[in-house]
Amino acid sequence: MAQKEIPCYLFVGMLESGKTKFIQETMEDPQFDSGDKTLLLICEEGEEEYDSERFAFGGVTVATIEDKTELNR
Repeated sequence: MAQKEIPCYLFVGMLESGKTKFIQETMEDPQFDSGDKTLLLICEEGEEEYDSERFAFGGVTVATIEDKTELNR
């Protein structure tokens, strides 16, 4: 059975550098829609919040990671 590659995007940067805004704008862009389901893992919550109502496509699950041990389950 052939394995399917799954794209993974990691956004890192200094506090208040615009990561959330960049991701929000990306998720609002219909050209970013691959037709696959998307999991948005949030590892820190800053001043800005995501507005999933404005995402250009459905199938997006937003999950907040409160503790790094949650990543190992």
